[in-house]
Amino acid sequence: LTNDLRSMMGILEVRVDGMLIEIEMTYDLMVVTAEQIEARLAEIGLKLGEEWPERLGRSFVHFLEEFEVLGLEEPPSLI
Repeated sequence: LTNDLRSMMGILEVRVDGMLIEIEMTYDLMVVTAEQIEARLAEIGLKLGEEWPERLGRSFVHFLEEFEVLGLEEPPSLI
């Protein structure tokens, strides 16, 4: 999994927590998009079992929701 992701252009760092089955990665948005990463993970998921695509989809939904909430927050006042 980590080798497959690291082979993508724009992926800067990949960390996998096997105990929690979490993937955390840093990537260059100017080189690769979340959609491209999701597609690659879906391809890799074929090797990881049938439940993988559903869990992947839920994870991306949670990520996008968190990102949207952060975008709605007001920046701190400079006063």
